[in-house]
Amino acid sequence: MSAFTSIESATEPVIGEARVLNKITAHHTMIVTVEGGVTSLLVRMQGSHDGVRWTDIGTFQAPQSGMMSNPPTTHLMAHVRARLLTITGTDAVCSVSIASADDA
Repeated sequence: MSAFTSIESATEPVIGEARVLNKITAHHTMIVTVEGGVTSLLVRMQGSHDGVRWTDIGTFQAPQSGMMSNPPTTHLMAHVRARLLTITGTDAVCSVSIASADDA
């Protein structure tokens, strides 16, 4: 299993670091952690076959910390990343980690 931080302490929209997986897999979990007075937050987990063309494979939208997961029967991807689209509030900060079931 690969686990990594895609976004660290973002205060504005940003495309997170991408990870090349050890093998193509569909099972990914994204943990979103927020700090401060977040009033609106939208994070998308994105996947790619080639690391160039990206598509949304999951969405987290809530003003508090939480997680979302893809079942192992959908969205085969070779690369994953997080993309923070919206963050608003007072001293709002967001970090995102992703784990993928890509054991070689």
